[in-house]
Order: sequence, then C-alpha cells, then structure tokens
Amino acid sequence: IVSYKGFSPIGGMTLVIKHNRKIRTTYLNLMHTYVSTGTYIKQGETIAAIGADDDPSSSGYHLHFGVIYDNKYLDPEDLLEIDYSSISKFIYLKYLPSDFELDHHSSR
Repeated sequence: IVSYKGFSPIGGMTLVIKHNRKIRTTYLNLMHTYVSTGTYIKQGETIAAIGADDDPSSSGYHLHFGVIYDNKYLDPEDLLEIDYSSISKFIYLKYLPSDFELDHHSSR
C-alpha cells in the first residue's frame, strides 16, 4: 500500500510503500507519480517516473531507493545482493515519451 506521497526536503518528490508491518521501501527524486496515498499496488505496476534531480552537478537523473525494516534503514545493495551489471532483475525501467524539451541555449 502507498503510505506516503509527497515532498521530502532531501529527496524531492517521494513515495513510500508499506509492504507489511515491518517493511517499507522508499523512492526519491521522482518527476511524476502515478499512484495515490492509500492505493494498493502489485509488483510490476508503474508507480512513478524518475527525472527530477537533487544535485545539478550530478551525472544525470537517478533514483534514490531505500529499504526500511523495523524503522531502521538497510543498505539495499546488501539486502538484495544487487548485481549492478544485471539491475533489470530488480527494477524495470521504461522510457516514456518526454512531455517537455530542454532549452540548451538558456543559461542557469
């Protein structure tokens, strides 16, 4: 169930999914969300799109993913034994058509 959808000062647009009494996952730096608080979701459903960036000097858009067990943050890499050469086993990324264009001629 989506337990939180909102803005986090450290991660911008954020979703929190409550899997059971003890396990929650967090998704930060989101451009769009497609679910609402209280929504029951299933594995494989599109919940959000990345595209917001908390650090303009970073190498690009990215997702901050967290796992909370019994109110303690765990390292997802250790927990899921993620092999980054095959990340698609864990996260499905689908590129959607952009609804905006970047103006490469303007200065920041």
